[in-house]
Amino acid sequence: MQHKTILITGGTSGIGLELVKLLAPTNRIVFCARNADMVAKTQKEIPNTLGITADIQSDNDVKKLYHQINERYGMLNVLMANAGVANFVDYNDPLPSNSLIDMDINFGGTVKLINQFLPLLRSSENPAVILTSSILAKVPVHSMPIYSASKAALHSYSQSLRAQLPFLRVVEVLPPLVDTPLAAAIKTNDKLSPKAVAQKIIGDFEKGKTEIYPGRAVIANFMSRLAPKKIEKMLNSL
Repeated sequence: MQHKTILITGGTSGIGLELVKLLAPTNRIVFCARNADMVAKTQKEIPNTLGITADIQSDNDVKKLYHQINERYGMLNVLMANAGVANFVDYNDPLPSNSLIDMDINFGGTVKLINQFLPLLRSSENPAVILTSSILAKVPVHSMPIYSASKAALHSYSQSLRAQLPFLRVVEVLPPLVDTPLAAAIKTNDKLSPKAVAQKIIGDFEKGKTEIYPGRAVIANFMSRLAPKKIEKMLNSL
C-alpha cells in the first residue's frame, strides 16, 4: 500500500496507531481521534502525518473532517474505519443511560462516516473502505452484548455496502482479542499485538482479501460454522 491518501480513525492507540506508523512512510496519512492531546502527541511522534481531533459520533465533526481532507488533498483512496468502544453490560443491573454507546459509535458512527466520504471516495482512484470489526461479529461474548451486536451489524453492513457499491472495495477485519486499551479490562495473556493485526491488514489487503482474520480468528471463524456452540463456550470462558 503506497502513494495513497488514507484516513485512519482511532489513530492514536491500538491497531489504528500501528497502522499510522506502518503506512506513514509511503503514504499521505490523515488520522483522527477524540482526544486532542493524544492527536497532538501522535502527530509530534509521526510528523509526516495530519492529525485531526474529531469524534465520529458527531455529525459536525465528521463534516469538518471531510471538508479538511477535501480542501487539502481533493481525494481519498482508503478510509480505515477503526475507531470504537467496548463496554461490559450486565442485564441483572439497571441499564446506564449510555448503554447503547457501543452501537452508536462502532456501528452508527462508522455508517455516518462512510456515507459522508462516499463522494470523495467515488471520485478517487481505486477507492477502498477497511472496517475494523471483530470475530465477535460471528460469535458473541455474553458479557459484552452491545459490543458484539455492533460488530455483527458491521459485518452485515459490509456485505450490503459491497453489493450496492461495486466501485468501492469493502474489506472487513475480524480480529480476535487484541492487546489494546479497549481490552485492558479483560485479564488474559491470550491477546494478539496491535502491530501484528496492522501488519496482517496491510498484507491481506495487498493480496486482495475482502475479509481478514488475524491470529486465532481464522480458527474461530471456521468453528463458528462447524461447531458454533463449542466456539461460543470457549470464547465465553476467557
